[in-house]
Amino acid sequence: MAVEIEMDGFIDIDLSSSGKVLPQKNDKIALIDADTIVFGACTVKEFVEAVTEDDEGNLVEIYDINLDEAYQHAVDKINDILTATGCQDFELHFTVGRKSFRYTRVDEEYKANRVGGRAPKGLYELKKLFVERNPDKAFMWSEFEADDVVIVKKKNYVDKYILCAVDKDVLYCLPGTHFNYYSRADYNIEMKFITVEEDAAMKHLYFQVLMGDSGDNVIGLKGVGKVTANKLLAECTTAKECEDVVMKAYEDKGRCVTDFIKNMRLISMHQLKELDDNQYEVVLWKPENYTTQYQCTKCDKITNEDELVDAENDGDIIAFCAVCNDRTIMLEV
Repeated sequence: MAVEIEMDGFIDIDLSSSGKVLPQKNDKIALIDADTIVFGACTVKEFVEAVTEDDEGNLVEIYDINLDEAYQHAVDKINDILTATGCQDFELHFTVGRKSFRYTRVDEEYKANRVGGRAPKGLYELKKLFVERNPDKAFMWSEFEADDVVIVKKKNYVDKYILCAVDKDVLYCLPGTHFNYYSRADYNIEMKFITVEEDAAMKHLYFQVLMGDSGDNVIGLKGVGKVTANKLLAECTTAKECEDVVMKAYEDKGRCVTDFIKNMRLISMHQLKELDDNQYEVVLWKPENYTTQYQCTKCDKITNEDELVDAENDGDIIAFCAVCNDRTIMLEV
C-alpha cells in the first residue's frame, strides 16, 4: 500500500503487507535465474491423478498438473520479486535437459548423483509456456545453464539489471548488491537483498573448488572445509594468487592439475562470451600460460593445440590424426 504525506521534505513510500518499507520503483530489470520458481510452482500444483501397480506389484502414483494454475503460481512469485526489488520488468532464464557443456565437454558424471530423482510433473512444459507467452523476456538454454547466462548478462550490463537468484554460487560470484528471492513463511525466511564485496566474489569460486560441491557431484579436496579453505586463501589479493594456491593444494593432496582444471570448469560461471544479444560462446576456463590439449575421439591420442593439423572449428574441433590417418573430432582435455 502507498502512504501519502503532503508535507515539504517528505516522499511517498510503499509498504509491504507486513509493514516493511519497499524499495522505490526503479528502471532496472529483474534478471532472474528462474529454474527454482517453476520447480516450486510445479511441486505445489501437481497432484496424484491415479495409482497403479508396476510389474513387481509396487504401488505407483501417476501425477498430473494444471499448467495454467502452475503458471499463475509462478507469476505470483515473479510479481513478489518485482515488488520487493522495485523493478518494473523481468527477464527469466531457464535450464533444460542434461546437455550443457559441463556434461558434454567436461565431465559426463556432472550431477550424476541427481539422476533417478523424480522431477515434478510439467517442469519442462511450464518453462516452455513461459517462453511462448513472454517471447522477449523468457529464455530456455541447453548448451549451458541459466546460471551462466544471468552472470554474463549482469557482468556486461551492470546498471541494467538486478541479479535475482536463490543459489549462493550465483549470488556470491559477482560483487554488488543482488536479490535472494528464497522465502519460507513457515520458517519466517523472507526474500532479501545481499551485498557481496569484491574480495569475497573473487574468492568464492576458489572456495568451491577447494571444498567441492556434493550437490553437483564435484569432488573437492579431502579434509578441506570452510576453515581450511579460508586459511589457504586468506592472504590472496588477486585471482592469479588464488589459482596458484588452489593448484598447489591439489598437488599437495595428490590430485593432478587436470582434476583442478576439471573442477574449475564444472563450477565457474564465468565461461560464456557474449557474441550478440542472447547469443553466446563457451570459452572453457584454463590456467594462465596453460597449453590446451585435445584427445582424438577414435584412438585417444593427445595432441597440443599448437600441433593440431588442418584444424577446423565447426562446432566441434576437427583435425587430422596421424595415428588414425584420418580427420577426426578432437575433444579438449
